[in-house]
Amino acid sequence: MCAESANCAKGLVLHYFGTKEALLGVVASELISTRVTEWRAALSGEGVTALDALWLALATEAREGRARSILELRFAGISGSSLSTSQVETLRSALGRALGTDATELPASTALEGILEGYQLAVMKNDRPEEVREAFYRYWLTYVP
Repeated sequence: MCAESANCAKGLVLHYFGTKEALLGVVASELISTRVTEWRAALSGEGVTALDALWLALATEAREGRARSILELRFAGISGSSLSTSQVETLRSALGRALGTDATELPASTALEGILEGYQLAVMKNDRPEEVREAFYRYWLTYVP
């Protein structure tokens, strides 16, 4: 499909990337890069405005299938399908600023991506996304001083 989309021979794609795993690694890295960019942009605001933007980014990623793609790549063991430690720390700091609290008061960096992905999974599996949204706000607003 990649070769067809690029309008080139399949051999050229495999020659360039070497293996399917390498190709999937590039795809994973691009998805993660987009995720970080969108989540950071969402957290550039403050308070409820930032939470609104973060929720929209999470829900859009879930609705468009990008969240599922990232999780499937991660479960397949493809490198680059998780946020790096520095990316998570950057997001955690941005979330702390947005909520007006010290980032050290927020969940540990090792848990942050999983917590946010949990809301995405709930959106993907739930017939009532408004309930998931309410749970999202209730949880994060507990960190507002």
